[in-house]
Amino acid sequence: MAEVGLIHATPLAIPPVRDAFARLWPEARLLNLLDEGLLAVLEADGSIGPRATDRMLRIVGLVRDSGAGVIQLAARTLTSPTLAVETARRALGGR
Repeated sequence: MAEVGLIHATPLAIPPVRDAFARLWPEARLLNLLDEGLLAVLEADGSIGPRATDRMLRIVGLVRDSGAGVIQLAARTLTSPTLAVETARRALGGR
């Protein structure tokens, strides 16, 4: 069974993502991690700066250490700029 780590910045995102997985990939085991503080560390203009990148790296590491084979940042705010995603990918060995 595939384990998918989902990182959420708001609790409102969890039910629709969970429902989509139930429809499209019901075999997946979901590991949800909610950190509402992610939005608080964004820059004033909403961009991802060093504080947000650092926090995301720590959260991605927690999800990776839980055994997730796939990690999804389930918040558009956190994934639209690729800086944080690419930084996390490099820090975690290209996964």
